[in-house]
Amino acid sequence: MRLASHCLRSDTAGRIVPPAWWFAPCLHRGRDEVVDVFKRFLFMLMGFLLIQSSCRRSQTGRRADDLYRRGLAAARKGQLARAEALLEQASGLVPKRLGMWRSLAKVRVGLGHLDEAVQALERGLSASRAADSERYPALLDLAAIRRRQGKDNAAAAVLGQAIDEQPGKVQAYWRLGATYEAHSQWSEASGVYRKLLSQHTSHGIEADALSRLARVARRSGRMEQSLSSIRKALAVSGVPAMLRSRIEAQAASLLLLHKEADAALAHLRKSVALDAGNGRNWFSLATLLRERMGCRAALPALRKALQLMPKAPDVMRLGALCLGMSSDSKDRERSYHLAMDAHHLNPSDDALTLLTAELLLARQQPGQAKALLDGLEGKPAWKANVRYWLARGRALQALDRHLAAYHAYSAAVALAAAQPVQPIQPDGAAWSAKAGRSGQMARGGGLSQSGQSGAVVTNGRGAAGQGMRGAASMLDQALAGQAVEAVWSGRYRRATVLLTSLLRRRKDDITLLVHLAVAEAMLGRMGRAARILGRAERLSPHNGLVVLYRAWLSLRTGRTKVALESIRDLASRPGALRIQALDVMGQALLRIGRKDEARTVLNQALGLARTKAKKAYFQSMLQKIGTGQPSHKPTPAVSRRPSSAKSADATRPRP
Repeated sequence: MRLASHCLRSDTAGRIVPPAWWFAPCLHRGRDEVVDVFKRFLFMLMGFLLIQSSCRRSQTGRRADDLYRRGLAAARKGQLARAEALLEQASGLVPKRLGMWRSLAKVRVGLGHLDEAVQALERGLSASRAADSERYPALLDLAAIRRRQGKDNAAAAVLGQAIDEQPGKVQAYWRLGATYEAHSQWSEASGVYRKLLSQHTSHGIEADALSRLARVARRSGRMEQSLSSIRKALAVSGVPAMLRSRIEAQAASLLLLHKEADAALAHLRKSVALDAGNGRNWFSLATLLRERMGCRAALPALRKALQLMPKAPDVMRLGALCLGMSSDSKDRERSYHLAMDAHHLNPSDDALTLLTAELLLARQQPGQAKALLDGLEGKPAWKANVRYWLARGRALQALDRHLAAYHAYSAAVALAAAQPVQPIQPDGAAWSAKAGRSGQMARGGGLSQSGQSGAVVTNGRGAAGQGMRGAASMLDQALAGQAVEAVWSGRYRRATVLLTSLLRRRKDDITLLVHLAVAEAMLGRMGRAARILGRAERLSPHNGLVVLYRAWLSLRTGRTKVALESIRDLASRPGALRIQALDVMGQALLRIGRKDEARTVLNQALGLARTKAKKAYFQSMLQKIGTGQPSHKPTPAVSRRPSSAKSADATRPRP
């Protein structure tokens, strides 16, 4: 083709014709005529060659297109190795078609072949023309792969090239700024965003760039500059709703850092109104509402966040926390499932582990709760956490490990006493009190819903459920737990000191009064014990705990028939106190020689026992009845380990 084109020029054709003239003497024509004939011949030859070349190119292009389509189809089916082979052939046939190289690079990225993907894009970029519309997206693809390789400097260079080639497009600016931000190169990132501001006048781009400048300033510690930039972004008009929503949420976050919670709340409300499908903004609103007004106010926003992000661990954690404080049983059930699911998704989240343990305690599953708490035991940070020791105390208490529970509550007391008192929050009760209301007792005589023997109760609410949160509430809970466990672990003198001190502030606390009466009785001060129980009885004459220990005290003072009559009703009704009532009833029956009835009653108690300590206790009593050994002093069912256990718990006297 090049030779024919060269020969078409008149001077070249003229130089070639004379020799041809000598070889064709029969042609009695002039020289110019011969040259014209020769030129026409060359035109025909050139046309033939052009058609032939075009046909070859057309066949190559059709084959490349066919290979390309088959490669894309294989990629869609997940057959990446086959797709790579087909796309590689197609790209090799038409190396100037950059789109094919991009597709090949994407398939190689899917296979994890990042170096080969880079090679494909670089080869395609080198073969493509500057005006190719695929160059800009190809450069963005190359920069993204370089970042995945950890070569951010190379990625920044590629993005800079993309900006130089297409300064009117903004995507490379955003990515270059984010690359600099990832390496804390704040001045470089700010330079990129300011350059973008100087070259683009679109309202959306201006607001977005200002919000990013605010973010860079905040991360670099220039808080006033950050707030100034975000206010400028808020002042820009004509901003798309989703971008405006993001800027409002960013403004709220900055205002919170400046202690302007009310203004932050207003911005968050605007944010969710502009973009109701953004679960993260609903979660931020719920979090702030909970901190400012309590869980009840946060629930609507929290439900929306849970609907939009059902598997986000932080959303699930807050959902478990707030729903667990709801008065609706369905909400409390969902709270438990949310915590369990979140813990399964993120078992390394220690705060979530503690919350899950508290919920398990609220559902009367102390064994599982203790297993979770044991996982936190060796971590130094949790040794200084009051909630951890409170939860551990409740778990051990429910498992009838009273000496260990006493020490756990003592650790909680020491930590809570050292913390500054927090202001009262609007929630109706502390979460820790809600989770640990293991001996909830109705003031009108209803029975506890707990299986614990030494339930910590306060006038129908949790141990410290006085509508407070913070150090004061936790200290109250810890002191109450320590006092009750001092009784159950045999530290009666210590118990009387603690309980008397608590009763100065909580004069009408039925549980504390009852346990103080038990401690006084175990110290031999029966008259004092009777007066304290009488005070509790006047406050709540039909309270199950009062009825139980009135019968127990009657039994200790020799009034067996009175004890038996007063305990019968409590021993026949379902409830958490039934097992202790059966214990007192069995002892009373033994006192009057009715062994068969005592054996029946104690077998019922054994069937209700859920802990090893209680089972061992009732089994030992039944064995003594069978062997004719004298019964021990009257005592409601408590933690009593097998005699082989060398433990202080096993040797201390019991109330």
